[in-house]
Amino acid sequence: MPWFLTSIAPKEDLVPPKKNRCRASRTFGFFNTYTEAYGAVMTNMGNMQECLYEYLVLEYIEPGIHPDVHVEQWFVWNRNARGWDLVGDGIKPEEFVGIVNWALG
Repeated sequence: MPWFLTSIAPKEDLVPPKKNRCRASRTFGFFNTYTEAYGAVMTNMGNMQECLYEYLVLEYIEPGIHPDVHVEQWFVWNRNARGWDLVGDGIKPEEFVGIVNWALG
């Protein structure tokens, strides 16, 4: 099963400007192994921050229609180090609880 990489914008960049706003996000791609996906995160392959995104989620998703996400690992952009840091123990930040499957909607 593939590991998908999706970046998510900070709260202040919510779009569109309506009452029920959602965050901008972009799925950059996927890898067939965790090692490849984690390596892409650690090297910020393809600039997954793009001077816009604050969070990145690595999701292990099964194939099919409306697939389940089996594992999530969360990262936050470190402006000083210019790289992705694991959020705490990689657990989903509180503000995203209840939101699943970023990569495939």
